[in-house]
Amino acid sequence: MFGQQNDKDTFADQFAELSSALKLPQRLRDVGISRTDLPLLAAEAMKQTRLLPNNPREVNYDDALYLYAQAW
Repeated sequence: MFGQQNDKDTFADQFAELSSALKLPQRLRDVGISRTDLPLLAAEAMKQTRLLPNNPREVNYDDALYLYAQAW
């Protein structure tokens, strides 16, 4: 399994399977987050100055909103 080009995909798939097997909520809406809350979440994410500079790719508001929409 390790050493293959798709290790990250395999890990992500196994993590998703574990999460599902444990019956954990899979989406933001499953824990009561409204779609109308997503812009606020994205705006608040932009305030995380300790974490954002460590990301290998620059993340802006539109990126954060997209990610939250995908998770919703």
